[in-house]
Amino acid sequence: MSGAFTLAEVVIAVGIFTVGIVVVLGLFPPIAESARYSREAGSAVDAVELLFSRLRSEPMPVVAGYLKTADEFLRDEERPDYDPLLDDRMFHASREGDWVGRRNEPGPGGGVADGYFEMMLIRNEELSPARNDDTAGWLAFNVRVRWPAFPGAAGGDGSAVTRKMDPGLIQMLVFARSVRR
Repeated sequence: MSGAFTLAEVVIAVGIFTVGIVVVLGLFPPIAESARYSREAGSAVDAVELLFSRLRSEPMPVVAGYLKTADEFLRDEERPDYDPLLDDRMFHASREGDWVGRRNEPGPGGGVADGYFEMMLIRNEELSPARNDDTAGWLAFNVRVRWPAFPGAAGGDGSAVTRKMDPGLIQMLVFARSVRR
């Protein structure tokens, strides 16, 4: 009996090692994707906190003007010509979550087109009906955050291109919030 390995044993060992390496390497893309999503979700939370801070500093009637009803929200989402960049009630935030603004408000890089997140305020109509806005002590709403928000680019001839999100890439979070008088 010799202490050496046979060729068959070496081939089997190399095959098992190769399968193990392939399995381990196959784990990297999902782990990297999960880490990216976690970073982006953290930035989304930062952006919502910044938006909430801004809303607390604004008068109640102004904040109420930003809110969409669920019906308005759904109607807009179903319209093929709906462009969130042109929606005066849509907020946008930078990829890092350190800037929040609305249409025509200068942001990092000079405009909303740099916004990575789209944030829509949707009124909670059961807790905060619009008919009570004048006397209500607070407004209840949800903040729907979607990303990545890709602005449409102008065509080579200067024509505008409608901004659309790629449904296969959309990530979304929803936060419940309220603002007091």
